[in-house]
Amino acid sequence: MCVVDDDDSVRESLIGLLGSAGFAAEAFSSAESFLAADVRQHAACAIVDVMMPHMTGPQLQQVLASEGALLPLIFITGEPREEVREGVMRAGAEAFFAKPFDEDELLETVADIVRRRGAE
Repeated sequence: MCVVDDDDSVRESLIGLLGSAGFAAEAFSSAESFLAADVRQHAACAIVDVMMPHMTGPQLQQVLASEGALLPLIFITGEPREEVREGVMRAGAEAFFAKPFDEDELLETVADIVRRRGAE
């Protein structure tokens, strides 16, 4: 499980939330640091902020797709825009949540992804 968000407090709270539900997670402050860590082969999914400096969440999604990576992505954003939601969902995102999001709904989405990936 990975969390990719440039906001320290969001990263820390998501790591805590995931940990409280029994999910181990790694945090990354940028899309570039996530890509450099080369963890996408063993991660169950990634929770990715839409708006980050340098490389945005949708741009990260494009890079992963160009590599053929099958990592499920959950997008979160403080500035929900329908055209962005439609774009990332059309490109294969698992979910799109506006901040502040329902923690139980996010955890349910993560658990569903983990269950499905375990069945593959």
